[in-house]
Amino acid sequence: VLSWRRGRFSWTTPWTLPANLAVAYNSQFTYVRAKVKNETYLIESTLLPKVAETCGWENVETVAEISAAEISQLSYVHPFIDKTGPILAGDTFVENSTGSGFVHIAPGHGLEDYGLGSQNDLPIYSPVDDEGRLAHTNDLPTEAQMPEELVGKSILEKKGHSEANEAVLALLRRLDRLVHQENYSHSYPHCWRSKTPVIFRAMDQWFIKIDHENFRQQALAAIDSVEWVPGWGQNRIRGAVEGRPDWCISRQRSWGVPIPAFYAGTEPILDARIVRKTADLIEEHGSNVWFERDADALWADIHPENWDGPTPTGKSTDTLDVWIDSGSSSRSVIMQREEL
Repeated sequence: VLSWRRGRFSWTTPWTLPANLAVAYNSQFTYVRAKVKNETYLIESTLLPKVAETCGWENVETVAEISAAEISQLSYVHPFIDKTGPILAGDTFVENSTGSGFVHIAPGHGLEDYGLGSQNDLPIYSPVDDEGRLAHTNDLPTEAQMPEELVGKSILEKKGHSEANEAVLALLRRLDRLVHQENYSHSYPHCWRSKTPVIFRAMDQWFIKIDHENFRQQALAAIDSVEWVPGWGQNRIRGAVEGRPDWCISRQRSWGVPIPAFYAGTEPILDARIVRKTADLIEEHGSNVWFERDADALWADIHPENWDGPTPTGKSTDTLDVWIDSGSSSRSVIMQREEL
């Protein structure tokens, strides 16, 4: 079992450490055990000189090389939660240009993390609430989650500071788990309005299944029935449709066309009859009716006759991707005005 201090792991978002479930390595790399005073660290071999320089280590002794096969049999101890986790091969994204040759994995907070977690049956764990604060969830036992002192800390930056980042770093220092800390510039996504960093958080979403009932093949056939000007556009759109994944059509915005779904607890209720009756209600009262009325009032007007399904306890607050509006608007106009 590898302790967090003895395996040197690097990260740029300390707030994701409460969500950590694994560590990734590259099976094509060679790793070494390096002794520094009374501590032994596991680091990718070509990165050891840079790590030693960055951390101010002197008299570093390489004790042994560690093969990828040996690393795959190791587990590690979380730095501040009483649990261990697996060390998994992540060859497509673990690099040896910077860092330590290891990457911490939080499946609920990163694309590569999500992919590796899904491949290895890890829970998509996201201990962050809708306000952007660290929180306990029902996904893991309480004892396997972050200490209470981190709960409620805000991740979102205010005036260049993140309460959650600072709290995690303070905890690591107190436990003597922080080997080195430095600030440096790197590329990171920001909100175009507030100019502040955004966070990645896995959430349940609605998708259009592209291969449902031969939908993809129908779209490809339709492409061939169109006269393209210029002609190269046909191959471009065909390639896009052939390789397109399922379409995520839900958005978490305070405005837009509502997704007419209800919930019984956490289970969604979506039925074609509900969608049609919602459309009738919106045609009469406008799309704001979905947001202005509570779930009970909406259900009283929308529930299908002879409904034998569960009784809703809440309604969806998600809105549709605006490209659904764009794609359906012309068809809607033609349905109302056949002369067009």
